[in-house]
Amino acid sequence: MTFLMRSLPFQLILLVAVLAGCDDGETTAQPAQVKTATGPATAETTRPARVSADPEEVQADIQRMHEAIYGEELDVEALLELTYPPIIQSLGGHEKARTALSDGLREIRSSGIEVEVLEFPADPQFIPGTTRDFVIVPTRTVFRSGDRRVESGNFEFGVRINGQRRWTYVEGSRLTPEVMAQLFPEFPPHVKLPETYRRPIEESSGAE
Repeated sequence: MTFLMRSLPFQLILLVAVLAGCDDGETTAQPAQVKTATGPATAETTRPARVSADPEEVQADIQRMHEAIYGEELDVEALLELTYPPIIQSLGGHEKARTALSDGLREIRSSGIEVEVLEFPADPQFIPGTTRDFVIVPTRTVFRSGDRRVESGNFEFGVRINGQRRWTYVEGSRLTPEVMAQLFPEFPPHVKLPETYRRPIEESSGAE
C-alpha cells in the first residue's frame, strides 16, 4: 500500500485525511509551499479564552470523511468541503484538486483497502488561537487489504476561523514541526500533538 502513497503529491497526502493509516510511515515526498493568510501572532493580539466546542460535531466530520472514501460511492465533494482550503489552493484550485483527489482515491479504492473499525479513543482537544480555533481529534482505525490488516492510531487536525462554525481538516501524522510552522504559525507552541502509529495486526492477536 505504500507505493500508492508515494504516487501522491505531498499536498494530496495532507488533504486525504484517512490514507495515512495504510502507509508504513516512509515517504520520499517533501513538503511543498502552501500559502496561508495568517501570519505569526503578535503581542498586541488578544488570545480568546476558550473555544466553543462540540465533540460530536467534529467526530461526525471524520466519520463523514471515512464514508466519503470507503463508502459505496466515492464522494470527492464531501472531502473537498472538509479539507483545509490552503491545501486545495496549493494543488492549483478546486478543479485541479478535485481531479487529483478523484484519480488518487479511485486507485486506492481499486486496491481493495477497506475500513473495518473507526473509533475515537479520546475526546477531541479544542485549542484557541489568535484568529483561528484548532481541534485535535484522536482516531483509531483498522484497515484491511486482502489478508493484511493494519491498525492506525492517528488524529485529524481541525481549523476554524474565530466566530465561524465550519471546521476543515488536515491529516495529522504528516504534521511535522516544519509543516506546522508553515501552515499554522499561530498554533500555541506549548500544545504537543499526539504521537501516531501504524502496526500490522496478527489474526490471532484480537487487537479490536
